[in-house]
Amino acid sequence: MEGALSWAPLSHEPARVLDLGTGTGIWANQFAEKHTGTEVIGTDLSLIQPPANQIPPNCRFFRGDAEESWTFGNASEIAMFDLIHLRNMATPFDDPKAIVQKAFESLVPGGWVEYQEWAPCGLVEADDSMEERLRHSAMMRFQKAFAEGAARLGRDVKAVPRLKVWLTEVGFVDVVERLVLCPINP
Repeated sequence: MEGALSWAPLSHEPARVLDLGTGTGIWANQFAEKHTGTEVIGTDLSLIQPPANQIPPNCRFFRGDAEESWTFGNASEIAMFDLIHLRNMATPFDDPKAIVQKAFESLVPGGWVEYQEWAPCGLVEADDSMEERLRHSAMMRFQKAFAEGAARLGRDVKAVPRLKVWLTEVGFVDVVERLVLCPINP
């Protein structure tokens, strides 16, 4: 991402940012360090983030399931955000479109949601000479096994291409999809 943490065109310093599926909390920590006036909340099913004395004071982590209520410490009010960040989170949900809807409902007017996804079944060859080699490659075998395993778990690895449609359907405007090719070998 050319050193950027987010490509959302924020018009002002965000007051509150949510990082869903924060994992180790690296993105949330980095965003909080860069935006010291922003309250950054990271959530995940597992609390594997650094302890409070090792994170910026404007960053907090909560154990939470994104498919449940988004209250994050204050059960009496639904939190509202200027930016909601999700990375590699299009496929782990029972209903990924419902997460898009929750994000829409949890943004302040003018807020942004940003999905940063990889398309696990989206290998493309650099040129025509690579097509046959790619078809029989370990990466293609991996992709096929990954898709089959995910399907057995009820997960759709082809959800990523539908994100733009879902975002528009729930009411988002100015939806931008940026495709970035990432080389996996010379």
